[in-house]
Amino acid sequence: MSGNPFNFFARASRALQRRIDAWRAVRAARESTQARFVRAPVRRVLVVCYGNIYRSPLFGEILKAEGGAMLEVRSAGFHQKTGRSSPAPYVALCAGRGFALDRHRSAVVTPADLDWADTIVFMDRHNWNSLASQGADPAKFVWAGALTEGTVEIEDPYNRPAPEVERIVGQLESSARRFIERVRGARVRP
Repeated sequence: MSGNPFNFFARASRALQRRIDAWRAVRAARESTQARFVRAPVRRVLVVCYGNIYRSPLFGEILKAEGGAMLEVRSAGFHQKTGRSSPAPYVALCAGRGFALDRHRSAVVTPADLDWADTIVFMDRHNWNSLASQGADPAKFVWAGALTEGTVEIEDPYNRPAPEVERIVGQLESSARRFIERVRGARVRP
């Protein structure tokens, strides 16, 4: 161990605290997600994942295609290289399900995006950590996977075999459609 041992222990302590906080957030994901729909109307949705080439563009495209004029939707990610396209096999898979990602190009989450959105949909604890470190308002958070049965985290399809990618795409579709149902249900309440 080189350098100041107190710096090492301080960094290790902060890393451990981030892991504990993320674990707590995962445990409370369904409750906090449901609370977001009760708290205020959903109008401006930012959908995020790490690279913004798989999960968030598809989820966002489904919201745009099936949510109609009731939602404004943006997607972005935390990977620092912008302008990347979704991989061709993924684009083809999504097109086969009726969702066009061929024109999508990746973007990086900005403070302006976080301010603009009244709702921030994300995929996993890594996204939660990144949002928290950027000072995003947790009252805006929706865990995509918390909208359906099973795990609240939606895995990244990057480098996964085709059957797993298809399963993840199905999970994203189900979650996005449940999101739209929740928004519509909140709008018709007395």
